[in-house]
Amino acid sequence: MSKQVLIPTITQMADFGTSEPFVARIPIGLCELLDGTMLEEEIKNKAKQQIYDTFEELSHAFLSLREITDFADGRKEVLLINQKKAYVDLYGYCWKSYKDRMPKILKALEIEIGFLFQKDTNFVKGSEEFKQKYPAIGEEFVKMVRNDRKTWQVTVANVRNNYIDHKKDDGGSNEKMDYYFNPKTANLVFENCWQAIEDIVVMCLTTKLVPGIKIGLIPENEIDKKFPKKFCFYTSDL
Repeated sequence: MSKQVLIPTITQMADFGTSEPFVARIPIGLCELLDGTMLEEEIKNKAKQQIYDTFEELSHAFLSLREITDFADGRKEVLLINQKKAYVDLYGYCWKSYKDRMPKILKALEIEIGFLFQKDTNFVKGSEEFKQKYPAIGEEFVKMVRNDRKTWQVTVANVRNNYIDHKKDDGGSNEKMDYYFNPKTANLVFENCWQAIEDIVVMCLTTKLVPGIKIGLIPENEIDKKFPKKFCFYTSDL
């Protein structure tokens, strides 16, 4: 009796690709940089899996943003319940990718950044400890995440926690909802979210490089529009 051969079904995963900057720079760009570190393969593989998981959440956020844009441009029928769902999903996926997934990338690299999401006192304490442990990047890193914390991170956390999850009054005023639930803010939040993830991971990866190797920006005139990565390796004097 012959064995039945199972033929796998090939289905299209998504209708967007590397021309979208977050696709070129998160799952591909970050993994390429990771491969250039002196970390063991087991650690690299664990970190890559967390990068892919983070990218999956960002992909969901991107689809929600696209739906929001379609509503605003009149390409989809404006049903209020669907509009609200798109915004709720966007903020949820952005917050999950940034707060839950991204720290796991760094945890795989044995770098702890939990202080980013703690109250001010613990944030300051954690910042000082981080600067002492990573003096080469500490000052610049803390300055960057402090700015994120004061701007877009507060927006996402507020609407996600105070309005969507817990229905607190300070998250539900009409004026605030008009700001949170509009295409311009939604796009800004998505862009800030995935770029902050990239910047944080890249900066932390610089602590894992072979001496003489650094990570720098690809010159703007050399960026491939079909594959717009941002970072590359370069050599420096020891």
